[in-house]
Amino acid sequence: GFGSGGAVEGKLGPAFQFGLIHPLTQWMDLELIYQFSTFRFDSPDPIVVSQTINSRTGMHQELLRAVFYLPYTMGQPFLSAGIGGYHFTGLDNKTGLNLPLAFEVPVGAGFRGYIFKNHISLQFEYVYHFLFGENQSTSTLALMNRDEFRFNAYTLMGSFTFHFF
Repeated sequence: GFGSGGAVEGKLGPAFQFGLIHPLTQWMDLELIYQFSTFRFDSPDPIVVSQTINSRTGMHQELLRAVFYLPYTMGQPFLSAGIGGYHFTGLDNKTGLNLPLAFEVPVGAGFRGYIFKNHISLQFEYVYHFLFGENQSTSTLALMNRDEFRFNAYTLMGSFTFHFF
């Protein structure tokens, strides 16, 4: 989903996440994550300013994050923070937008419950993604009759995790 949408609205679609988790201490894991999210992306039409252009878009996120949790419990509330990058694919060329690989800071909280002896877990989490680099060039902003083009994203995700390491 999108927070502080400004000039952008998004309608959620399917998403998946792949991650490698390495325990650093009894209360902290390091995670390398790839997440792909699909959604409908409504953005300003650069020609008819009162209208929007709808694109089916994919957002790719590559993240490195630390997860802090309470050890030795079957159910573990956790906090996470990290750094990463993101980019879009499938954005309609008619939008005139340029969204190359850019920087992000994800911050989240969730709950992880182990199903099988520290090897399989069920996890629910909320992550807010502070995105940097989504603003556009001065000429694109002038074409869209806007001063800036900014948005942040959030993720609500439930997942199964297989802990191999």
